[in-house]
Amino acid sequence: MGGKSKQSQRTKNNARPSSSGRSAELLNNVINTESTFGALSTGKMVPALFPTMTTIIDNILSNEFVLAFKKLNKKDPITRIKALQELLELINKSDIEEVVAALPNWTVFYLMLTVDNDRKVREFTQACNGAIFSRSGRRAAPHLRRLLPVWLLAVHDDYGPARHTASTHLDSTFPGVKLSEAIAFCKTEIMALVLDNLIGNPEAILNKKIEAPEERQSAASRVRAGSLGALGLLLRLLPPHLPLDPALQPLLSAAPFWKLHAHDDHHVRAAWFEAAGRLIEREGGRLGETVGGRLSAAILAQPERRPDVAAARWAALLLMLRVEDWQKWVQKKDLLVKRLLDTIENGAWGDASLAGDILLPLLARLPEDLRSKELYGDLTRALFAG
Repeated sequence: MGGKSKQSQRTKNNARPSSSGRSAELLNNVINTESTFGALSTGKMVPALFPTMTTIIDNILSNEFVLAFKKLNKKDPITRIKALQELLELINKSDIEEVVAALPNWTVFYLMLTVDNDRKVREFTQACNGAIFSRSGRRAAPHLRRLLPVWLLAVHDDYGPARHTASTHLDSTFPGVKLSEAIAFCKTEIMALVLDNLIGNPEAILNKKIEAPEERQSAASRVRAGSLGALGLLLRLLPPHLPLDPALQPLLSAAPFWKLHAHDDHHVRAAWFEAAGRLIEREGGRLGETVGGRLSAAILAQPERRPDVAAARWAALLLMLRVEDWQKWVQKKDLLVKRLLDTIENGAWGDASLAGDILLPLLARLPEDLRSKELYGDLTRALFAG
C-alpha cells in the first residue's frame, strides 16, 4: 500500500514481449495465407517475408535450428554452405517434431537458396530439401504448394550435382504416378512462378545482396532456364484430362516469352525449345495457326551452332511435323530444307548422332513436293561435306 504502481516489463525498442501463444497464432496465420507462389503474379515478392518469418519461427525452434537458419541469410557463400551442412545434420539427427516445425522457415529460404549464385550452396540446398521431405513424410504436404514449384526449377539446374541431387530426391519422394498427382495439385502455383519468371522480372526473386551486374545477369538466366524446364515438366506430366489452356494464354501472348529462343545464354535457348516441343506435343492443333506459326518461325530461325540447343530445336521440329495441320504453320517450307542441309553440311555442329536422329524421321514426314530428286542429291553432298 502506498508503494509505486507496478510497471509493465520494458523491452528493447518498445517491442511486445514474446509469448508462445502469440507466436503460435502468428505462425498459424503465416501457414494459412495464400501460397507464396500464388501471389507471385501480382508482383509482390517473397523476400519481404524473411525477417518477419524468422522472428516468428525463432520462438518455437531449437537454438540449433534458429542459428542455422539465421546463417543462411549471410552474404558470404562459405557461411551459407556451412549453415546448410549444419542444417542437414540437424534434420537427420533431430526428432520428427522438430523437423516438421522447421518446415515453415524452410519454405521461405528454399526459393532464395535454389537460385543462389554459388553452385555448392544450390547443391546442399537440394540435399537439405530432400532430407526434410524424407523425415517429414506426409506432414510436409501443407507446404507442398510453396516448395514443389521451386523444386521443379532445381531439377533443371545447370550445375550437374545440384540437378542430380534435386532429381534423385524428387523421384524418391514422388515415385511413379505420384509426381504427376503432385504436379496436378500444384499446377496453379507452378504456372504462377513460371509466368513471373518468364514474362515478369526474374531478378525480383534473387538475393538483394548479389550486387555485381554480371552475377545478377547470370542468376536471372539460370532462373529463366529453370522456369522453362519447369514449364516443360508441367506440360509433360500434367494428366491430359486437366486443362491448361487458360493458364498458358498470358504466356503465349507475351512478347518477352517469344524472345527467349534467341537469348544470349544457350541454357535458356535449349530450355525454350524443349518447352516448345512439350507444348506442341501436349496441345497440338489446339494451339491454332497464330501460335503454331510463331513456334515454327522460332524453330526455323537463324541456324543454331550449339549441339545441345540444336538437338532440342530439331526435337521440337519433329514433334511439330506430327501435328496434322503443321503445313499451315510453316510459311516457307523451303526454309525447313535449308536449315536441314545447313545442319548436315556442318556435321551437326560437332554432334554426329544428331544427324542420324533427325535425318530419317524428318525425311519420312516431309511432304511429297519437297522430297524431290534434287533434295536427295543436296543431302548426299551435305553428308559428304559434313
